[in-house]
Amino acid sequence: MTEDRLLEVLEEALAARVIEELPRVVGRYQFTHALIQETLLEELTLTRRVRLHARIAETLEQLYGPQAEAHAAELAYHFVQAQTLLGTEKLVKYSLLAGQRALATNAWEEALAHFQRGLAAKEGRPMDAETADLFIGQVYARSALTEGTGVMAEALANAERAFDFFVETGDVARAIAMVAGPMFPFSSAVTARALELAPPESDTAGQLLCNHGLSEYHHTGDYEGAQTDFSRALAIARSHADHRLELRTLSNAAHVAADHYRWPDALEKALETVQLGQHVPEPFFEVMAQEAASHALRATGDFAAASRHAQAALAPAEKLRVRRWLRFALGVNIEAAFARGDWPAMRALSERDDNVETLMHRALLEYELGDSSQGRAWLERLLVSGQTLSPGAT
Repeated sequence: MTEDRLLEVLEEALAARVIEELPRVVGRYQFTHALIQETLLEELTLTRRVRLHARIAETLEQLYGPQAEAHAAELAYHFVQAQTLLGTEKLVKYSLLAGQRALATNAWEEALAHFQRGLAAKEGRPMDAETADLFIGQVYARSALTEGTGVMAEALANAERAFDFFVETGDVARAIAMVAGPMFPFSSAVTARALELAPPESDTAGQLLCNHGLSEYHHTGDYEGAQTDFSRALAIARSHADHRLELRTLSNAAHVAADHYRWPDALEKALETVQLGQHVPEPFFEVMAQEAASHALRATGDFAAASRHAQAALAPAEKLRVRRWLRFALGVNIEAAFARGDWPAMRALSERDDNVETLMHRALLEYELGDSSQGRAWLERLLVSGQTLSPGAT
């Protein structure tokens, strides 16, 4: 229809209060109620609906032109709805792009949904670069969401298949990059393989050493080996004036030292990380450093300072929206509150999550206060939850 006729139709719908204009946006409308949209959709046959989605997808892609990637989530939605007519090529392309953009903004659930949709469309096909990237994105999203160990193990195995694919097809740089990222979930065996492929003494080698030290410690308990890796990574970071790598390495080293009860070393490295973080903001590593500092200070009897560092871990953890790090931040605050006898604060913090450590702390609190019935109730909640302790938990 002509533009004038389109405006007439829109004005009729506005007058009937079927749609409304979006405030402060010219030419944008929304339905006044979701039920109206649902009713109109139900009146369409499936064939008509698919054809409309196909027209919308192709028209929007053409209109957005070079900016199409910025609208990947919107395009992915329409290509998904039109896949029986248009196939899966564009569906996969925009699902991957949308997932990667969601990862960049810590929108983990949204990212996972995009990657899952892309992988479903690729099911049964041979591995290619697109599938490999979808597997990598999926494991990062699942790692942030701390889903069940079985689901995580499957995602990790698929991501390691992606690593093998890139190595076998000669795209070594891509294989290394996927393992060198700051939120790596990969095993020490994979990081060791990536290290063999990386240029010695390069920034990338430093990132891999930083990751390998942490992974090796959690898999084997080799404290000295981990610290050797961290020392090598730190030397590379400082020789390249790479402050982000320096911060990552110090944070990982502090975390491992605290986990191994090396309190002076943990505190020294954690405070260095916090200081460096004032100039190089990295929320992920700030949480780890503040947590390590709080543990070290509490272990040495400085409860006031421990509480300050515990409190400082909450803001970056909330910004990250990574469940396990928010839980760690809450846990260290609960422990700090317990150490200083602040029962109201401990109760309030324990209401914010129901992970295994929180449930255990709350049960302990009620028993400490002499309320055995409440303590038993919290222990029963823990049993019903079916959760298990995370690695490193006490």
